Amino acid sequence: MSINKHVIDDLPTGKAFNNPSHDSQSVFRQILKSMAEPGSILTINAQLVPPHPLSIATAAICLSLLDFETNLWIEASLKNHEVIKYLKFHTGLKIADKPKKASFCILGTSIPSLDEFCSGTADYPENSSTLIIQTDEISTRAQLQFEGPGIKTNRYVSVGSINKGFWSDREGLQSLFPRGLDLVFTQNNKMISVPRTTKIDVL
Repeated sequence: MSINKHVIDDLPTGKAFNNPSHDSQSVFRQILKSMAEPGSILTINAQLVPPHPLSIATAAICLSLLDFETNLWIEASLKNHEVIKYLKFHTGLKIADKPKKASFCILGTSIPSLDEFCSGTADYPENSSTLIIQTDEISTRAQLQFEGPGIKTNRYVSVGSINKGFWSDREGLQSLFPRGLDLVFTQNNKMISVPRTTKIDVL
């Protein structure tokens, strides 16, 4: 009886994909589309119930991209026992104790200096961190102007709760190209992507 209770206690709260293979492939295609069209707002229609405070989009991205080989770092405002248990149970990922050690990072209200994340190396620029950043607004309000590959002229978006210092730090990374950081912003079930090739002007 105690063994069964222990097993039950180890099960995560919330709900993952109904059909893991089909749903993860569907979300993966949306992520690819998002990266190919920086700043385009996409809606993830996955029927998920992740533990608080993970958003549906954040959880769906993690369940689609992360596996037992992934080191994930979670910023303190989003990190709790239920979130860790949910992600580890459904993906097998490992939790990193420092941002530099993680290939993926989930961030909320407190974003460290971008220097603390792995931007790859000259020989292996692809071995860098992807930052999944939860925010309270994603809209087409003209706060930021995007230019670059995948954008015909420019694209205007607004991302809430991100200060100008973040964008200044991100601009400073542009000189490191092809090294850099790829960003994904989420709000509820919405997402936009900002690959390292995208130029951003704060309006």
